[in-house]
Amino acid sequence: MALSTQSLASVTYQVSSVATALLRLLELQAAQLRQVEADITCVAQRFLGFSAPSSLTPLGILAAPDDLELLPPPPALPEFGDLTPAVPEFGDLTPAVPEFGDLAPPPPPAVPEFGDLTPTVPEFGDLAPPPPPASEDPPWAPQSYLEKVVALYPYTGQKDTELSLEPGALLFVTRRFSDGWCEGVAEQSSGIFPGNYVEPV
Repeated sequence: MALSTQSLASVTYQVSSVATALLRLLELQAAQLRQVEADITCVAQRFLGFSAPSSLTPLGILAAPDDLELLPPPPALPEFGDLTPAVPEFGDLTPAVPEFGDLAPPPPPAVPEFGDLTPTVPEFGDLAPPPPPASEDPPWAPQSYLEKVVALYPYTGQKDTELSLEPGALLFVTRRFSDGWCEGVAEQSSGIFPGNYVEPV
Protein backbone atom coordinates (compact mmCIF):
# COMPACT_ATOMS: atom_id res chain seq x y z
CA MET A 1 0.00 0.00 0.00
CA ALA A 2 2.82 2.39 0.89
CA LEU A 3 4.57 1.66 -2.40
CA SER A 4 1.47 2.38 -4.47
CA THR A 5 0.85 5.62 -2.54
CA GLN A 6 4.43 6.69 -3.13
CA SER A 7 4.25 5.90 -6.86
CA LEU A 8 0.90 7.73 -7.12
CA ALA A 9 2.45 10.80 -5.45
CA SER A 10 5.40 10.61 -7.85
CA VAL A 11 3.09 10.46 -10.88
CA THR A 12 1.05 13.39 -9.52
CA TYR A 13 4.20 15.47 -9.07
CA GLN A 14 5.36 14.68 -12.61
CA VAL A 15 1.96 15.58 -14.10
CA SER A 16 1.98 18.84 -12.13
CA SER A 17 5.49 19.66 -13.40
CA VAL A 18 4.47 19.00 -17.01
CA ALA A 19 1.30 21.07 -16.64
CA THR A 20 3.25 24.00 -15.12
CA ALA A 21 5.79 23.90 -17.96
CA LEU A 22 2.99 23.75 -20.54
CA LEU A 23 1.24 26.78 -19.01
CA ARG A 24 4.49 28.77 -19.03
CA LEU A 25 5.02 27.86 -22.66
CA LEU A 26 1.48 28.96 -23.57
CA GLU A 27 1.97 32.27 -21.72
CA LEU A 28 5.21 32.91 -23.62
CA GLN A 29 3.53 32.13 -26.93
CA ALA A 30 0.62 34.45 -26.10
CA ALA A 31 3.07 37.26 -25.26
CA GLN A 32 4.90 36.69 -28.55
CA LEU A 33 1.60 36.75 -30.47
CA ARG A 34 0.65 40.05 -28.81
CA GLN A 35 4.04 41.50 -29.79
CA VAL A 36 3.63 40.32 -33.42
CA GLU A 37 0.12 41.80 -33.50
CA ALA A 38 1.41 45.14 -32.22
CA ASP A 39 4.22 45.13 -34.80
CA ILE A 40 1.78 44.39 -37.62
CA THR A 41 -0.54 47.18 -36.48
CA CYS A 42 2.37 49.62 -36.34
CA VAL A 43 3.57 48.66 -39.82
CA ALA A 44 0.07 48.85 -41.23
CA GLN A 45 -0.46 52.34 -39.86
CA ARG A 46 2.86 53.55 -41.25
CA PHE A 47 2.50 52.16 -44.77
CA LEU A 48 -1.15 52.88 -45.24
CA GLY A 49 -0.61 56.44 -44.06
CA PHE A 50 -3.90 56.87 -42.29
CA SER A 51 -4.62 60.46 -41.48
CA ALA A 52 -7.58 62.05 -39.94
CA PRO A 53 -9.95 63.64 -42.44
CA SER A 54 -9.69 67.42 -42.47
CA SER A 55 -11.85 70.13 -43.89
CA LEU A 56 -9.74 70.20 -47.05
CA THR A 57 -10.06 66.49 -47.74
CA PRO A 58 -13.39 65.08 -48.78
CA LEU A 59 -14.75 62.49 -46.42
CA GLY A 60 -13.99 58.92 -47.26
CA ILE A 61 -10.73 59.67 -49.11
CA LEU A 62 -7.53 58.92 -47.25
CA ALA A 63 -4.57 61.20 -47.79
CA ALA A 64 -1.06 59.79 -47.92
CA PRO A 65 1.74 61.83 -46.38
CA ASP A 66 4.08 63.51 -48.85
CA ASP A 67 7.23 61.82 -47.55
CA LEU A 68 5.83 58.29 -48.00
CA GLU A 69 7.87 56.25 -50.47
CA LEU A 70 5.70 54.05 -52.57
CA LEU A 71 6.87 50.50 -53.07
CA PRO A 72 7.48 49.32 -56.63
CA PRO A 73 4.85 46.97 -57.96
CA PRO A 74 5.53 43.28 -57.40
CA PRO A 75 6.94 41.33 -60.32
CA ALA A 76 4.44 39.60 -62.53
CA LEU A 77 3.69 36.05 -61.58
CA PRO A 78 4.87 33.50 -64.14
CA GLU A 79 2.38 31.42 -66.00
CA PHE A 80 1.45 28.03 -64.56
CA GLY A 81 3.46 26.24 -67.23
CA ASP A 82 6.63 28.06 -66.15
CA LEU A 83 6.41 26.62 -62.64
CA THR A 84 6.80 22.97 -63.63
CA PRO A 85 10.40 21.79 -63.51
CA ALA A 86 11.90 20.19 -66.56
CA VAL A 87 12.03 16.43 -66.08
CA PRO A 88 14.79 14.65 -67.97
CA GLU A 89 13.80 11.76 -70.15
CA PHE A 90 14.37 8.24 -68.90
CA GLY A 91 17.09 7.66 -71.46
CA ASP A 92 19.12 10.51 -69.96
CA LEU A 93 19.29 8.77 -66.59
CA THR A 94 20.80 5.46 -67.69
CA PRO A 95 24.56 5.29 -67.19
CA ALA A 96 26.76 4.49 -70.13
CA VAL A 97 28.12 0.92 -69.97
CA PRO A 98 31.69 0.58 -71.25
CA GLU A 99 32.31 -1.93 -74.00
CA PHE A 100 34.79 -4.71 -73.19
CA GLY A 101 34.77 -6.51 -76.51
CA ASP A 102 35.11 -10.29 -76.39
CA LEU A 103 36.38 -10.48 -72.78
CA ALA A 104 34.68 -13.30 -70.93
CA PRO A 105 34.16 -13.16 -67.16
CA PRO A 106 36.62 -15.19 -65.11
CA PRO A 107 35.45 -18.64 -64.04
CA PRO A 108 34.04 -18.93 -60.52
CA PRO A 109 36.34 -20.42 -57.88
CA ALA A 110 36.09 -24.15 -57.38
CA VAL A 111 33.97 -25.23 -54.47
CA PRO A 112 35.96 -27.59 -52.24
CA GLU A 113 34.60 -31.01 -51.48
CA PHE A 114 33.83 -31.87 -47.86
CA GLY A 115 36.90 -34.04 -47.70
CA ASP A 116 39.07 -31.12 -48.89
CA LEU A 117 38.44 -29.18 -45.67
CA THR A 118 40.94 -31.21 -43.66
CA PRO A 119 44.37 -29.56 -43.40
CA THR A 120 47.04 -31.11 -45.52
CA VAL A 121 50.40 -32.00 -44.05
CA PRO A 122 53.27 -31.49 -46.45
CA GLU A 123 54.99 -34.68 -47.46
CA PHE A 124 58.75 -34.77 -47.35
CA GLY A 125 59.07 -38.00 -49.29
CA ASP A 126 61.95 -40.18 -48.25
CA LEU A 127 63.67 -37.38 -46.41
CA ALA A 128 64.24 -38.42 -42.85
CA PRO A 129 65.49 -35.98 -40.23
CA PRO A 130 69.22 -36.21 -39.76
CA PRO A 131 70.24 -38.09 -36.66
CA PRO A 132 71.34 -35.73 -33.93
CA PRO A 133 74.74 -36.10 -32.38
CA ALA A 134 74.41 -38.61 -29.55
CA SER A 135 76.90 -36.94 -27.23
CA GLU A 136 74.99 -33.61 -26.90
CA ASP A 137 71.48 -34.97 -26.29
CA PRO A 138 70.21 -35.66 -22.78
CA PRO A 139 69.04 -39.17 -21.99
CA TRP A 140 65.32 -38.25 -22.26
CA ALA A 141 65.69 -36.93 -25.85
CA PRO A 142 63.77 -38.85 -28.55
CA GLN A 143 65.71 -41.02 -30.99
CA SER A 144 64.60 -38.92 -33.98
CA TYR A 145 63.49 -35.28 -34.00
CA LEU A 146 63.30 -32.35 -36.38
CA GLU A 147 64.94 -29.66 -34.33
CA LYS A 148 66.35 -28.85 -30.90
CA VAL A 149 64.86 -25.60 -29.51
CA VAL A 150 64.93 -23.53 -26.36
CA ALA A 151 61.89 -21.72 -24.87
CA LEU A 152 61.98 -17.93 -25.00
CA TYR A 153 58.79 -17.11 -23.05
CA PRO A 154 56.75 -18.77 -20.33
CA TYR A 155 53.63 -20.60 -21.49
CA THR A 156 51.08 -22.50 -19.38
CA GLY A 157 49.35 -25.33 -21.20
CA GLN A 158 45.59 -24.85 -21.55
CA LYS A 159 44.82 -28.54 -22.24
CA ASP A 160 46.26 -31.88 -21.22
CA THR A 161 47.89 -32.26 -24.64
CA GLU A 162 49.79 -28.94 -24.35
CA LEU A 163 53.23 -28.51 -22.82
CA SER A 164 53.96 -25.79 -20.29
CA LEU A 165 57.14 -23.87 -21.06
CA GLU A 166 59.64 -22.05 -18.88
CA PRO A 167 62.18 -19.64 -20.42
CA GLY A 168 65.42 -21.45 -21.21
CA ALA A 169 63.85 -24.95 -21.17
CA LEU A 170 65.25 -27.38 -23.77
CA LEU A 171 62.75 -29.06 -26.12
CA PHE A 172 62.97 -31.44 -29.07
CA VAL A 173 60.53 -30.77 -31.95
CA THR A 174 59.18 -33.98 -33.45
CA ARG A 175 56.49 -32.44 -35.70
CA ARG A 176 55.48 -28.99 -37.05
CA PHE A 177 51.89 -28.03 -37.91
CA SER A 178 50.81 -25.51 -40.55
CA ASP A 179 49.05 -23.35 -37.93
CA GLY A 180 52.36 -22.56 -36.16
CA TRP A 181 52.13 -25.12 -33.36
CA CYS A 182 54.77 -27.80 -32.76
CA GLU A 183 54.75 -31.24 -31.19
CA GLY A 184 57.73 -32.10 -29.10
CA VAL A 185 59.32 -33.57 -26.01
CA ALA A 186 60.44 -31.75 -22.89
CA GLU A 187 62.39 -33.22 -19.95
CA GLN A 188 59.43 -34.83 -18.21
CA SER A 189 56.55 -34.72 -20.73
CA SER A 190 55.54 -34.44 -24.36
CA GLY A 191 52.81 -32.50 -26.14
CA ILE A 192 52.14 -29.51 -28.35
CA PHE A 193 53.32 -25.94 -27.81
CA PRO A 194 53.30 -22.63 -29.76
CA GLY A 195 56.17 -22.51 -32.24
CA ASN A 196 56.69 -18.75 -31.84
CA TYR A 197 57.59 -19.23 -28.14
CA VAL A 198 60.82 -21.10 -28.99
CA GLU A 199 63.93 -20.63 -31.10
CA PRO A 200 66.44 -23.13 -32.49
CA VAL A 201 69.54 -23.85 -30.45
